[in-house]
Amino acid sequence: GFKSGGFNLDATAAIGGADPRFRAEINDSVEFGLKTRTMDNRIRTTTAVWQYDLKDFQVLEFTGVQFMTFNVPSAQSQGMEFELDAYLTTDWTMNFGYTHAKSEYPDDCDGNNPAAAASVSSLCGAALTNSPENAVTAGLGYERQLGDRLFFLASNLRWVSERRTSTQPGLDFDISDSNHRLNMRAGYGSDDGSWMVEVWSNNITDERVRNLTFSVPLRAGARASFIEAPRTVGLTVRTNF
Repeated sequence: GFKSGGFNLDATAAIGGADPRFRAEINDSVEFGLKTRTMDNRIRTTTAVWQYDLKDFQVLEFTGVQFMTFNVPSAQSQGMEFELDAYLTTDWTMNFGYTHAKSEYPDDCDGNNPAAAASVSSLCGAALTNSPENAVTAGLGYERQLGDRLFFLASNLRWVSERRTSTQPGLDFDISDSNHRLNMRAGYGSDDGSWMVEVWSNNITDERVRNLTFSVPLRAGARASFIEAPRTVGLTVRTNF
């Protein structure tokens, strides 16, 4: 597969004769998987293993004032994934997933080119940004027919191990600790989908999670982060006509 190349369109991208272009990203991938269905299709599993070799990997970096894309000659990802979906009863369902992935820049990611940019060479041997080694998802759902009405309750949990939130490695502040996110939703409405009322809450435990860390312009050594959404609670009314 590939991702097209392009141009950095910021007004300073070509300053001083700099080349604003970035090359297409090429991905040579191999994946093997197995799907199973047992107990009259009540339990379904999917297992997969993969190896991705990326050439001219496109890195999007936020400098504190602008976003810039540049190429790293090579990157790689390998891992496995397991998913389980189960119908526990006629009313209850559950799902579970686990992913283990090692996504990193090889030690020679700059092609051993002595003229490679420092922003490229500094990445060699580091993990990719926002690429935790382990991730777990789990969900539980309940759905019950009440005459011509439908009631449902659903919850899902996602946990990820620690990960780097900056483009460039090397600072402990840029490492986000392992964290989880719990969401829940309940609804009541017509079984034909003509109307539905739902109450929901995302990030119930109000986890404070960084997803991007960057240097603060004009403040030497200062770092700042974009923070993921805090706890949110809402009401949704839906109708079809």
